[in-house]
Amino acid sequence: MHLFGAMLMLATPVISFLITGLLLRRLPGWHRFGNGLLFAAPLTLVLFVVYNLSFNQAAVAAGHGVAGLTQRLLFVEILAWFVAMGWLAYRRASSSTAVAVRH
Repeated sequence: MHLFGAMLMLATPVISFLITGLLLRRLPGWHRFGNGLLFAAPLTLVLFVVYNLSFNQAAVAAGHGVAGLTQRLLFVEILAWFVAMGWLAYRRASSSTAVAVRH
């Protein structure tokens, strides 16, 4: 179950970044971020493949190998996009609230 959950969590952003990027490109003020997500989708796929290729159960059990490093690179890349999206949404919401308060 742990491995299935991890694979689902690490592979799903490939599709979700692509779909979200295509949708955000249509919104004013979000075009650039949408383009970034379109770049992030194949980057996430490449990092996911590199992680899977670097994973060796015997090396992990022996305390050697680089699968932990590649997994962390993948996690940081995915989470950085979510943080950026949240930050942009927060900035857009607070700036629109400030405009509404002035009027």
